Amino acid sequence: MGMEVAGGDGVMFYFHGVKGGNYAIVSDDNLQINAHFIGTRPEGLTRNYTWCKLLQSCLTLTVLSLLPRESHIGMIMLMHSLPIRAKEDRIQNYQLPDDDAFAHLETQFRFQNLTLLVEGVLGKTYRPDYVSPVKKRVSMTVMVGEDKYQTPSLYSPLC
Repeated sequence: MGMEVAGGDGVMFYFHGVKGGNYAIVSDDNLQINAHFIGTRPEGLTRNYTWCKLLQSCLTLTVLSLLPRESHIGMIMLMHSLPIRAKEDRIQNYQLPDDDAFAHLETQFRFQNLTLLVEGVLGKTYRPDYVSPVKKRVSMTVMVGEDKYQTPSLYSPLC
């Protein structure tokens, strides 16, 4: 599992992260979006299924009247949640614990005026010189970088 992401370049990929990890999704001068991952290890598997439990965003607001109009960052975020029911759990073999609830969280971001040095799992895909490292001919394209984009906490401004 993990996060399914449509990059700024239009390429779809998964980012797994690690259980208990915090990651910079977008990191720019005036915008930070981080995610906290949880996980379960289904019986017989050697790695965890990971899920994004929390998204945190911090937009640094400045007095816009002092700045040229094009210097601020615009962000629109839409969210939709779909619970994972027992039938899907069984079909997908998630082996989710009975005492917890999980859901697919669909989040759409639209960014304007990101800097050329934007970073993060998703942020870097908005760079004009970005070339995706994912293999497009495999059924489940996975973006690596757990170590590069891990943050000390969910609320960290560091990438």
